[in-house]
Amino acid sequence: MDMQIQSPVKRMALKILRPLVRMLIRQGVAHRTLEDYVREAYVLEGEEELLGNGGKVTVSSLAVLTGLSRKEVKRIKDSAADGEEGDAAQRHRIVRLLGAWSNHPDFSENGEGRALPIQGEQSFTELVKRFSGDMTPVSTLSLLEQSGNVLRVGDELFLIKKHYLPVQTPTQQLALFGTDVNELMQTIIHNLSSKHQERWFQRKVSNAQVSVDALAAFKQYAAEKSMALLEDYDEWLSKHEISNQAQRESDPQGEAAAYVTVGIYYLETPKQESES
Repeated sequence: MDMQIQSPVKRMALKILRPLVRMLIRQGVAHRTLEDYVREAYVLEGEEELLGNGGKVTVSSLAVLTGLSRKEVKRIKDSAADGEEGDAAQRHRIVRLLGAWSNHPDFSENGEGRALPIQGEQSFTELVKRFSGDMTPVSTLSLLEQSGNVLRVGDELFLIKKHYLPVQTPTQQLALFGTDVNELMQTIIHNLSSKHQERWFQRKVSNAQVSVDALAAFKQYAAEKSMALLEDYDEWLSKHEISNQAQRESDPQGEAAAYVTVGIYYLETPKQESES
């Protein structure tokens, strides 16, 4: 590594690693376990790098690229790789369903979700079938009632909250941490290596002179404005979804789909910490 870039790279890595290590310490994960995670991450990313550059993925090429021994690379490749977190996939399906309930003309009116019967035409059961992948109506309703999104009155369901904040288990909280940090970092990495016109939107606003007495008011103001913006984005994205699952299966050469996400976060720290 170029000596001129070594110090900035170290500072960047420590800024990223310290919150991660804080989380791992709280979960009882020792540094040797993190070392194992890092080795596996090097192999996985090394494969992506070689494939992206048209190279051949072999144990030897990965060993050269990552600095790991061939024996270690082979051990990691032979171990079973974890797939997408089930909790994260479930969260995406629920968010998609709520967006359809709020914006699809079969289930909403003027941007508000209609009261839906549990079964029948234009019902909750139909909504789940069309927009939640392979989730069942019973399990979906249970999740939405737990999160406070849905109120049941007799045989009708009312949408009382458009945004989904699940009652999270520790496993779900960890999955959310991994997913959201990963997406922000992927955006930053893309922008560092792309031409100006190809970069994705990545901005923030900050101020180190805010009165502590104003924090509670701004926190509420920011939450309200941010939620309104995200709901507007959700409505726009819902209107530009490809055809439903049945149509995609009957026409596999039809429109292609892409995953899109826009995130907003809030942070406050004492002034001396923000300047470090």
